[in-house]
Amino acid sequence: MVRIPLIGWAVVAVAVLSVQFVAIPAAHAASGVVDLGVVPGTSVSEALAVNSKGQIVGYSGNQAAVFGLGLAPRSLPGLAGATDSRIQDVNYGGYGVGYSYVDGRFHAVQWPDLIGAGFDLAPGYGGDAIALGIDDQYDVFGVVRPPGAPNWLPYQFFPSFTQLSAPTSYVERIMGISNKPTNNIVVGEGDVCTTTCRSGAFENGIGCPGCGGTMALPLPSGFTNSQANSVSADGTRIAGWVWNNPSAEHVVLWDLHFDSRGVAYWSVRDLGGINPGAGGPPATETHGLKPDGSLVVGSAHTSVGWTPFYWSQASGFVTLSLLDSVHPVCVAGSAANDVNVSGLIVGITCAASRAAHATAWPNPLPH
Repeated sequence: MVRIPLIGWAVVAVAVLSVQFVAIPAAHAASGVVDLGVVPGTSVSEALAVNSKGQIVGYSGNQAAVFGLGLAPRSLPGLAGATDSRIQDVNYGGYGVGYSYVDGRFHAVQWPDLIGAGFDLAPGYGGDAIALGIDDQYDVFGVVRPPGAPNWLPYQFFPSFTQLSAPTSYVERIMGISNKPTNNIVVGEGDVCTTTCRSGAFENGIGCPGCGGTMALPLPSGFTNSQANSVSADGTRIAGWVWNNPSAEHVVLWDLHFDSRGVAYWSVRDLGGINPGAGGPPATETHGLKPDGSLVVGSAHTSVGWTPFYWSQASGFVTLSLLDSVHPVCVAGSAANDVNVSGLIVGITCAASRAAHATAWPNPLPH
């Protein structure tokens, strides 16, 4: 893939907190794990997001799917002719957003009330489009790739189809959004290029003077690449991970501050990661953040393979129970992808069938 060098991006002065907790060992495994199952006729499923009411969304096989504790999973139709559909996020009102893949293109889709077929959020658009986030005000955000272009760009789909600024001309299909009534914060990962290119986390919505509403997020010492995955509901804390190939991957938190002139800046805290055993460096990746910013969830490479975890200030890193401890590893690996306001965590682990199933952890240990 061709990546266009960044032109004219000003370096932003940010504060970096020198907090380093390297190779933090995991605590004990949390109890309480639920297999959310698969839609009949499919064998693999994954829970990607959960709202404050406990509605869980994702996919089963190649179908968009809805899950729930004690409920049979059900599929939702994608767009006509879709060969693959997924629901990436769901808001309090039960509106899901994601994509359908039709005739070689991604189409951003919204499923109102998680009932029936979805509709195209960018009808008539000739490129690729994927919806990645929806807030409780029904604002929808995601990424698009213009016709014939190699690069994805951050966009707002609703209430208007508008490109967002970013410190790069290329972004990954990774995005988190806050849940503010106005002026939402959008976070993600893009290429930051000077003499060479690196992966760099960014936020759009606050920015700094001269930044066009967008700011590159700072790196802790010793790391060159970063990804922002999730942001708290109030937009003051961002969760992600940093790495420096081929060394460790660490979980990080970025916190919002204002200087004496009222100018916004972000500090970074390096939380370290789970020790994989045998003296290797941590490989710990963030996937989600509790809306109040108190709990991080993700996946860590341990002695048994990729393992779901949560982190809080009180508990540190805690690995979550697997559906099948005898056969913990399957092709998709295991991960915690999202957590709601009540602490319900959702993701994916390997079932006894050796296939990956959507998973919930309704009663994680106190944090």
